[in-house]
Order: sequence, then structure tokens, then C-alpha cells
Amino acid sequence: MKMSFHVIGLMLLFISCKDSAPEPSTITPGKRDYTWTRDTIQYPGSFQTTMESIYGTSDSNVYVVGHNELGRGKMYRYNGMFWQVVPLTIGEGGPITGGIQLTEIHGSVANNIWAVGRENFLDPISGRVLDSSLVIHFDGMQWRKAVVPRSTELWSVWVLSATSVWAGSSSGAILQLNGTVWTKYELGKQYFFSSIAAISPNEVYVMGHVDDFAVPVDSSGSFLFKFDGAQWKKIDSVMRTPSAPPPHMGIAVYSFSGILYSAESNVYRRSGTSWTKLVDAQVGSVWQSSSNNIIAVGRAVWHFNGFDWQQYHQFSGFSDPWYGCYTDGNEVFAVGNDNSKTFILHGK
Repeated sequence: MKMSFHVIGLMLLFISCKDSAPEPSTITPGKRDYTWTRDTIQYPGSFQTTMESIYGTSDSNVYVVGHNELGRGKMYRYNGMFWQVVPLTIGEGGPITGGIQLTEIHGSVANNIWAVGRENFLDPISGRVLDSSLVIHFDGMQWRKAVVPRSTELWSVWVLSATSVWAGSSSGAILQLNGTVWTKYELGKQYFFSSIAAISPNEVYVMGHVDDFAVPVDSSGSFLFKFDGAQWKKIDSVMRTPSAPPPHMGIAVYSFSGILYSAESNVYRRSGTSWTKLVDAQVGSVWQSSSNNIIAVGRAVWHFNGFDWQQYHQFSGFSDPWYGCYTDGNEVFAVGNDNSKTFILHGK
């Protein structure tokens, strides 16, 4: 993956203009003393229920998506009391006829949520079952499949509004919804677009990865592209080879309150053309409800309360990473799996 995690949000009080910034004494620290529980999700009869992406609009409306080897159980929703399967395929009573796989979910409000992945289809020319891009949309009533330009599996999605959506594929394609029309951009089949973030329709960023980019074999490169409303341009890169310097940015991008962030082992904030490292943390996904309430997860669970970062050490024993997180400021959710069952970390 996506396995480039998803990531970030941070310390906006440090970038506020001097005249309008509140005095430190007037800032109320974000909630930190959560009581934690852990839920387990496993579809009946399935040996693999592995959710990896999470998105919510409140602590009683949270979604996770991912993989299940059965033709169902690809999405779950938390209603404030328990997790339920969201019926998507015909076999579940949903609208989608083909076999599907979901990789990421994002939205803007409760009645505008999008998920992406792949759908299997029968190629009439070759007679083979092939994979194609899948985009589905929830309008507050039901999930529907969007008609998009065909590409390979989609791995990332970012939603600005019901008419402004971006998605990145595993083979160098970017899909854009502008109004009611989908446009496809080809940036090079070698790029695996695992992470995308939009600040506005005219400022969109995507992180593309290339394996074995340079000798020795097993080296890789991460490349940051920016869309200015007219065209895409490569603006930054990091090489990962034995002789390369330490990376100055991560492998995933996110935007909060008009600021671009990146993360991998560390958290970075972009200003102009440079990055500033904000904290050393083994995390890959971050969600921000406000500048004084940020949750970050990965190999560890961290919290920023507007003043400092704190690691929750009680979760360090979980051998598998937490892939995604969400907080509304009152409750916290993180999703992870052990390649068999899905676990939801829930803080209240």
C-alpha cells in the first residue's frame, strides 16, 4: 500500500499572523485523557477482513474500507453504538454488480462521501476478467457508482466538495471531477499515486512513488506533483538509496486549513518551497479536528493538544501498524489489522 500510510495536520498556531494570534494563556489544550477500547471486525465466514482507510463526519458516523476475500464486507460504518457492514455489492443488496476492492475513503460532509478502489469486469475482446478504476459516491441516501475514465486501481482520493474530487491510480493517472465532468491526466505509468491532497481546485498535490528507480535494486523515489488549475508539474522529490541523505519530506501528503503536510517517520509542514520537520514520530496517518487537537497513528499513537506532542505508550505492543485515524475533537478512531482481522482503536 498504501502501504504508504496516509498522514498529518499540525501546529497551525505557529503560523498564524502575529497580530491575530491569541496569547498562549487563552488557548485551551485539546482533549488528551481518552478512555480507550478496541473493537474487532471480521466478516462471518471470512479469513481476511482487512480495513485500512477511515473517514468520519462525527463520532456517530465513521466509515472504514478495505479488503475482504469474499464478495462483500468491503465497507463498515459506525453509528455511535456498533459497526455494521455497508451493503455495496448485489450479493449484499447493494447497487454494484462486479467484484470490488476499496482502498481509500474521504469526504467533505455526511452526504458527500467518496471511496475508490477497483472493480473487476469482463473484457469483451480478450474474454478475461480485468481490473478497472472504481469510484463510488454517497449522497446521504445511497452509494452509487460514478462513471469515470477507465484506468487501473485507484489508491487515493481527496474531496473538496460534491463537484470537486481528485483520485490517484497505481499507474500514473489522476482523475478529476470538475462540476459533473471527469477528466483523466496521465503523468507517467511508472508512478504509483498513493496519496493526494487538495487545498483548492487550483492547488492540488499528489505523491507518486517509483520502485527500483536507481541502482542498487530496491531503491525507490517519491515525487511530489502540483496542479495549478491548468497543468501538473513535478516540484519535489526524495530518493531512498543507501547513500541518499535523510529524507526532507514523507511519503504521504495531507492538507488542513490550507496548509500542506507530509509524513513518514516524521511530520513535516510545507512553507513556500521548503519543508519544516515538526516532530519525530513513527506515524503514517494524521487527522486534525482543530489546531489544538491532532491525532497521529502508525507504529505508535500520538496526540498534539496545541502545546506539545505526547505518545500513548500503551499501544506500542501492537505489532501491526495503525493505517488511518479520525477525530472530531470528542472521540478518536484508528484502524489497523493483523492481515486477518480488523481492529478499531476507539478513544472517548
